[in-house]
Amino acid sequence: PLFKAAAMEAREPFLMHDWINFHLQLGIDHFHIYDLDGSFNETLRPFIDEGTVTYTPSFAWLFTEGMHQVSEEQNPYCMSPQAQDHCVWSWRGRADWVVYLSSPDVFLWSSTLGRGGLTELLDSPVELEAGVRDDPLVLQDTWATVSGALIRQVQFGGLPESNDQAASVIERFVWRDRDASEKVGTYEFPLVQPWNAGLMNVVNFTGSADGRTYRFNIQTLRADHYVDIFRARCKACTLRDTSK
Repeated sequence: PLFKAAAMEAREPFLMHDWINFHLQLGIDHFHIYDLDGSFNETLRPFIDEGTVTYTPSFAWLFTEGMHQVSEEQNPYCMSPQAQDHCVWSWRGRADWVVYLSSPDVFLWSSTLGRGGLTELLDSPVELEAGVRDDPLVLQDTWATVSGALIRQVQFGGLPESNDQAASVIERFVWRDRDASEKVGTYEFPLVQPWNAGLMNVVNFTGSADGRTYRFNIQTLRADHYVDIFRARCKACTLRDTSK
């Protein structure tokens, strides 16, 4: 869950709006956004009113006052698995697919998407990670038997562009990690079929006993994580990305 909307907006004005609008254009139909302190109500209000966003404020309060206190004073990320589970279960029967992105500094990206966006990607044969499956797969056609697919992360950071045309996060941060992506199994983002996905654990998930789990080829779909938005973290972001 998110927290401290005012601090985020002070550091990166309109970040939430840019993030939502970017993914709307990519083909995401609806967003379920959680926070810990109720601070995102004003920021999200236009999207809530138009029906684009479902907003769950002060998520830890749904458990106990003690959990709320722990999430505020000790670890704001301790409720992440519970928020993921809540989201997946809430959208059973209402969404074919749910993708979990932990923060508005993570943007989905694909070099193969057409005008149909993610819907077209899920309806078309897609390349998956080598060794997981060698031939392309149409995920929507196998929806009933698929648990989900993992999306690998690419870190972006380094010195931001300073020209007048570079306004958004994507335009300003164009340097990425030279290794292209984090190692398999470290930090990935789940796209899941709600009926077949089980417990979430932030960077992975369990599937049903007969459900299949895949991993997207990084050229097909990846998660660009702009890790230097709020503080310098990516020491290896020295390769200019030319895919956008």
